Amino acid sequence: MPILLNRVQCLRVQVPQQLPPYALQREVDGIGLGIIIPKVNGSVIVGRAGVEDMPSSFDVTLTTEEEKTAMIDGAIDLLPTLQEASVVEHRGDFEGWSPAPNHMQPVLGRLPEWDNVYIATRMGALGVAYSLGVGPVMADLIVAGGRAMESVKTMIEVLSPARL
Repeated sequence: MPILLNRVQCLRVQVPQQLPPYALQREVDGIGLGIIIPKVNGSVIVGRAGVEDMPSSFDVTLTTEEEKTAMIDGAIDLLPTLQEASVVEHRGDFEGWSPAPNHMQPVLGRLPEWDNVYIATRMGALGVAYSLGVGPVMADLIVAGGRAMESVKTMIEVLSPARL
């Protein structure tokens, strides 16, 4: 299944006063979607989303101080009280992106190049809710050796990894 690697990073900051327990996000010039996530322990995660940073290797080295400053400035623009925050950690990792055009469509079924390898992926934020239906469908598919029951045959054909 084709997957693109996107390098992502965030900052963990400590704030003098605990923030309310809800996340904030907004388009911020220069950094894509700015995200602020207060944690129960009082720390706050500051990051960005929706910005492509496709690496040419598996090096997750964090980007420049300018990038770090842009994240901080974007967070302060979104929530000015973060001016008093101190950076505790700058961390990065990889995120798996699916290539366009169907990068958000779920994928269910047997991988065509493999014997006995099945996937259920790209469920997004609703994955927990979808699992109530996807779990039994996948179990039936595995037990039947990759042959879909008539009631879900069209769905499995549309969402099959073979179409990728």
